[in-house]
Amino acid sequence: MKLLISVVVVAYNRRVFLLNALRSIANQSFKDYEVIVAKNFHDLDIDDFIKNMNFREIFVDTKRYGEQIAAAVEETKGDIIAFLEDDEFEQDKLYWIGQIFNKYNAVSFFHDARKYINDKGELIQPSNPKYRQIILGLEKITPHKDIIINPNNLSHIRYLLHYYGAVSTLNSP
Repeated sequence: MKLLISVVVVAYNRRVFLLNALRSIANQSFKDYEVIVAKNFHDLDIDDFIKNMNFREIFVDTKRYGEQIAAAVEETKGDIIAFLEDDEFEQDKLYWIGQIFNKYNAVSFFHDARKYINDKGELIQPSNPKYRQIILGLEKITPHKDIIINPNNLSHIRYLLHYYGAVSTLNSP
């Protein structure tokens, strides 16, 4: 099944890494995607890149992350929605998202493992004392492993309740 992936990017006063994040989307091996960038500022380099790549931009002037996401999601047309802030996707990220959603017909949530990089784009090892506390904090928020949630699997629902304290699924025809 051919899928369209919508990539939602939100940036509220966070310009520093945004252009690299957008470049990481543009360099994907998977090409059936659209990009919606929700931000509250103008920046000539970023705005030109968005325009040249035919990404869509919406202006959202709220500090509330949920409102930023909601405004961008309203603009999506894809079968799958992927989220990105000022991180970077690896080159095959969207390809693998498509593969997972094609393989598991009832997936409602997918979180994959991550790597940490510094502001120079260099890989950070979790054991590095300079970054250890930050990485430990991030690991408490979300696990550092692949997670595939099937809303029809009770053990997956229990996992979400235990780990995140909430469950939300969307059924579509």
